[in-house]
Amino acid sequence: MNYAERVGKGTFMIFALTMLAAAIGYGFRVFLSRSLSIDDYGLFYSVVALVATLGVFRELGLATSLVKHMAELKARSDYAGIKSATIMVFALQMLLTLVLFVPAAFFADALAESYFGTPAASAVLLLILAEGVINMGLYSAVFQGMQKFNIFAFVELVRVSLVFLFSYFLAHNGAAGIAAAQLLSTVVMNVIFVGIALRTMPFFARARFTFNRELFSRILKFGGTLWLGNVIVMAVSRMDVLILTYFRPLSEVALYNASLPTAMLLMTFASALNNTLFPTISELWARKETAAVSRGMTSVIRLFFIIMTPFALLLVFYSDAILSTLFGSRFAPATFSLQILAIATLFYAISQIFFGVINGMGRPDVNAKIYTAAAISVLAMDVALVPLYGVDGASAATAFSYIGMFLPALLFLRGKITVKMSWSDVSKITMSALLAWLAMVISGSAFGGSLFAMAAGMLISLSIYAFAILVLKAIKKADLEIITAAGMPIPKAVLRRMERFVSE
Repeated sequence: MNYAERVGKGTFMIFALTMLAAAIGYGFRVFLSRSLSIDDYGLFYSVVALVATLGVFRELGLATSLVKHMAELKARSDYAGIKSATIMVFALQMLLTLVLFVPAAFFADALAESYFGTPAASAVLLLILAEGVINMGLYSAVFQGMQKFNIFAFVELVRVSLVFLFSYFLAHNGAAGIAAAQLLSTVVMNVIFVGIALRTMPFFARARFTFNRELFSRILKFGGTLWLGNVIVMAVSRMDVLILTYFRPLSEVALYNASLPTAMLLMTFASALNNTLFPTISELWARKETAAVSRGMTSVIRLFFIIMTPFALLLVFYSDAILSTLFGSRFAPATFSLQILAIATLFYAISQIFFGVINGMGRPDVNAKIYTAAAISVLAMDVALVPLYGVDGASAATAFSYIGMFLPALLFLRGKITVKMSWSDVSKITMSALLAWLAMVISGSAFGGSLFAMAAGMLISLSIYAFAILVLKAIKKADLEIITAAGMPIPKAVLRRMERFVSE
């Protein structure tokens, strides 16, 4: 199987299931926004942000490092090494988890009063901490590293489904009930996926474990560099919530946790690509097949912008209607926040693909430097803007950091591999996007502001965009090869017609 087939098939499978998981996860947030008070909604996600911040300090980048080294060990058929690496990483992470999370539980009451500003936060914090202790998620890294994408793709889908199911029965208990649902879902997840790992990879039972100091050292070294980047990622992705919690009421945290996840729906395609690209490129780079990496990345970048640009525009144009319809009128003040984040997330999503490729090349230090600059900027802007402008200030700070990651990552990649994304490609996509935006404006004036008008406007604008992309021949022959290899459910007659609009 060549590069295009591996990336294409893996990406489409993960994309399809990730889309379903994202839909369920987003529906879960909508359910919470209508089942909890706005303060309880904000409290739950404030606690999750705090515990996730603690969790970064137990990760040490080990899971991602394990994925990379498993891909390399797999290329050598060293299954005993894979088992040993997994056990060593698990043991270290469990030790770090106990060291960090158990003491935090003793300060739950103090944090509830002094930081969250409500005694109700104590029970929520204890439950989320307990979930963090048992939620190692290492089986997910194992499936990814072994390139078992058909199983890996189901992990998040099962998780969000279980959380939603348990929350449906426990939501009447407020934020504490949702935290309990998350704990129960993690228990069930561990049983299901550890069992699947043992059945599908029997070498975990048969192979002999040995403490390989040299392998462990390499995992720690690579993971340590990744960890620095992960700490900075945490600063970029969680700092706004933490600072909002400190300076502003929990209701504004709730608003931000409606606009940000809505914008982050654009990350679905990027996440699917990244999860497939990272282990694949690690293996190809280890084999020095750089030409294959170059060809694939050029098509991946072009397809990403072609596919995601119109959806970013839809989020910007229909932001008010989306938030008010799904989350309720209480969340309408988050409209401007969503508009800011929708455009910024487009750049963040493609930069995450770049970072996955750079990690696959064995250069996490480059990502760490880029993240460091982004973290410094977002922290400074959060402190300056959040006390004055609240959720809009947090969104502006996050947007600035997202866009600031894109260019340096692209410049680094272009110095290592050939990325043939020309200005002609950019202009064709831009022209198509402008035509789609014009269609939204005209349809909005013609149909009004009803749900039917919004649906009609979306359909018309997407159709015009797709037509313009084909007529301008923005899609290349290599892109169509990846689409075909992905096994997407596109009729052969349609593919044959598309070939007429494909350039070399």
